[in-house]
Amino acid sequence: MYAGRNYQAQVVMSESTRYQCMHCGFECDAMVTGIGEGSGRSPYFLDNDGARDRARMDASAGASNNMHYALRSAVCPKCGKHDAGARREVYVLSALRGLLFGALLGGVVLVLFKGSTTGWGAGIVTALVVMIAMTISRAQRMLTGAILHP
Repeated sequence: MYAGRNYQAQVVMSESTRYQCMHCGFECDAMVTGIGEGSGRSPYFLDNDGARDRARMDASAGASNNMHYALRSAVCPKCGKHDAGARREVYVLSALRGLLFGALLGGVVLVLFKGSTTGWGAGIVTALVVMIAMTISRAQRMLTGAILHP
């Protein structure tokens, strides 16, 4: 049992910036929006203000990071291409995070079934489903949010 408070924060940031296509060099104004989520803990209720601030800072950093990837991966209005490296980077990072959580939940399922044949199957399926769901949801959150104004 945890004695303390958990704080959650969500931050939405928008910024007007310049977009330049890495393929054709086209430039235009862009409005980029990022959404970030963060959390902070206050063990034994000793640092509630600090935990709240950490949650906000974590969420702000996530929103800023999402804005960066949204702009980098935006489709150019002139040539129709995007930065495939940015998208690949997001999907790889998201898949690694999903794999970690999927493996943890799959392990829990395996322990619950005490290593039986059914447990192995259920654990593997749980791990894969969690990994795929987390990868897709996180990547979508990070790759959307750039509106280009040609």
